[in-house]
Amino acid sequence: MLYWHGYDVEKAIHDLPNFTPLPDEWTVEDKVLFEQAFQFHGKNFTKIRQMLPDKTIPSLVKYYYSWKKAKNRVSLMDRQARRLRHDEPNDAGSGNATENESDLDEKDAACSHCGQSGGAQSGLVSSPKGSLCTDCNQNWKTTGMLPKTGSLSKHIVGQGGAANGLTGVDLKKQKKPPKGMYLNCQDLMAIATGPIGQGDSILKALDSELCSLKRQVQLNKADISKLREEAAKGIDDLRPPETGIVKANPRWTNEELALAVQGVRKYGTDFKAIAEVVGNKTEAHVKNFYAIHRERYKLDDILSEWEAERGISPRTNEKPETERNVPKVHEVAISSALSRSASPSIRNSNTTNSANVATAPGSPLASKASKLS
Repeated sequence: MLYWHGYDVEKAIHDLPNFTPLPDEWTVEDKVLFEQAFQFHGKNFTKIRQMLPDKTIPSLVKYYYSWKKAKNRVSLMDRQARRLRHDEPNDAGSGNATENESDLDEKDAACSHCGQSGGAQSGLVSSPKGSLCTDCNQNWKTTGMLPKTGSLSKHIVGQGGAANGLTGVDLKKQKKPPKGMYLNCQDLMAIATGPIGQGDSILKALDSELCSLKRQVQLNKADISKLREEAAKGIDDLRPPETGIVKANPRWTNEELALAVQGVRKYGTDFKAIAEVVGNKTEAHVKNFYAIHRERYKLDDILSEWEAERGISPRTNEKPETERNVPKVHEVAISSALSRSASPSIRNSNTTNSANVATAPGSPLASKASKLS
């Protein structure tokens, strides 16, 4: 406003009435939506505002109190209809009529469930179940159900509480039972008005029921703790055993060769672990693979990298066990030379066997002989 009038305060004040906000108007649709939202959500104005987004929470609160006052007003036609319904005589004067109207207003403010009415200060609470008294509303909030036999205060007032001067306000001031304890009016009336010994029998039955329920609770706790202990052990014992037994196969496929190379890269010289990874090979098969394919797949370099990663001193000219246990070529030659001095039959057989071993394709001796030649 000041910026529009060039910061002239007098002009801004003079033009201020033209910019006053419009009064908060409520249409019929808004009123219906408010009543529906109030039946669902009660006094939760935040949720009510979700159904009326164009209204602010202060305006909702303001309308709630005005609507509450207007709702309790009763027209003359409604009062006359109630008089005819209750068959009340209409012979009294205007003063008595005014008193009767006020009495009817007080009677109107009654609980929709138990029918308790405590005058203008009855403290009825609006809920989805209708206008409830304090006891019925508390029971509905805690248990989600209305009391089956009605409110206890209703029966006390009906059975002589009003004659003793007890009103709804006095009953509210009385101490309520502890949380979780609910009073059954029928049982209390049976104990108070029944014959001698009936109250003790009712209490004994309730005690026995309470003991059985406590016993069941303890059994349930024991079962729960046992199940927790069983669950903590794991489910390995419950797994079915593996029925498929894989037979060892000395032949190597391309996939198995790739797995073996990766196994050397990961496990080094732990041939047993590599055999478990491949699946259908034994530790001896893996050792033989390392001896045969160490140059083809550069297994020595892979093993050196594995040792360097783990801080192990490099292996210097150390050969696998498959080659360390195999006799050297010159040892075979010496043994054959010694055999020449023996009988000719033994010499011929040794020469033939050494030639066959040395020339066996794919054997460690053949690869060694080729290196030496």
